[in-house]
Amino acid sequence: MLAIVTIILAVYKTFYSTIEDAAYFYVFCAVSIIFYFLRKRQRISLNSQQEEQKNSAQ
Repeated sequence: MLAIVTIILAVYKTFYSTIEDAAYFYVFCAVSIIFYFLRKRQRISLNSQQEEQKNSAQ
């Protein structure tokens, strides 16, 4: 959600202001996308570890 909002703000700032003003929004967008994929990878890893623990306990 944060990536969507910041990309919209960045595009708006790019058209109605300078690219330097919009650069911060582009950076925030990139960081939020990176965090999303890191969390997704961590969640998948955690779920697979939990499944392995369930299977080894049985």
